[in-house]
Amino acid sequence: MDWESYAGLFFAMIFLAVGLTTDFKLLRKLAVLYSSSFLLMSAANFISSYNPSVKQPLVALSYVILAAIFFYNYAFASSFRKSSNKAYVDPLTGARNRLFFEEVFKSEVKRLIAFDIQFAIFFVDVDCLKYVNDTMGHEKGDLLLKTVGNALISSARSRQDVIVRIGGDEFVLLCLIKLCSESLIIAQRIEEALQSARERVSLPVSASIGFACYPEDGKTLDTLIEVADKRMYAIKNQKRNAGNICKGRT
Repeated sequence: MDWESYAGLFFAMIFLAVGLTTDFKLLRKLAVLYSSSFLLMSAANFISSYNPSVKQPLVALSYVILAAIFFYNYAFASSFRKSSNKAYVDPLTGARNRLFFEEVFKSEVKRLIAFDIQFAIFFVDVDCLKYVNDTMGHEKGDLLLKTVGNALISSARSRQDVIVRIGGDEFVLLCLIKLCSESLIIAQRIEEALQSARERVSLPVSASIGFACYPEDGKTLDTLIEVADKRMYAIKNQKRNAGNICKGRT
């Protein structure tokens, strides 16, 4: 084999090692694709000495794979730059805003689905906003939203979780997971953050949380949000029936 074949094998092994050792599923899949591309290049150079006609198709296929990976990486980097844009930040809560949801969030979810990356969608509804606005004033209502937003952000796992305020008292979270059962742990972590916030302010800090997992609960963002929304309302109704939700008012 010539040096190009050895170089291809070397890089293929490097990326394969990364894919086998990382816990991040997206990175693992990208590493395997890179490894496959370099293996094809190496194989093309090796086989060409026996069958020259095979080399060009194999090289072309390897370049197609590389181009697809580069395109995905570019799209991912572009989305990350957009996520850092102040135009996508809700000034009250510090979470991403509705514009981010429409222009970035939906596209990122489609890419995760295309790569079959497991994730969970959480639908979070602030329980007591109307009650606080009616009895304490809208300034306190804004403080409640800010407190809940800060609690959600504090419970996030760095860049693995995305928090978006999509409406007045509604938030959507995107969390990468390995198993759907992890969603219960994430929900518990959110509840603990809300409890901690409730102890620091004289407000009824509370939220109802529903979640849906890809692909178990649906294979499109709309379906996942619908499932998470229904589960959230089921929890809210349980609180309301038990008399544990802002004196029966939401």
